[in-house]
Amino acid sequence: TTTHNFVSRKAKIQGAKQVELKGRSILQEDVTVRGDLAIIRIGRYCEIDAGTTLQPPVHPLTKKNVPMIIGSHSRIGKGCTIRA
Repeated sequence: TTTHNFVSRKAKIQGAKQVELKGRSILQEDVTVRGDLAIIRIGRYCEIDAGTTLQPPVHPLTKKNVPMIIGSHSRIGKGCTIRA
């Protein structure tokens, strides 16, 4: 991409209009990003390994999904499910 992100062709991004990649981030194969539930922001220089699912958390009182923000210089390992 123009911001030097790498997104595998096998990655699944649902609700792409609500997913923001800041730059130079890597989404490997079989990564699922659930942007259809709420906004997801991924910072610069992040690596999301294969088989990982990013799903926005549910607010305990309103029972609605809230935005998920992953800071810059983060690495999420293989096969993780992140709901926080």
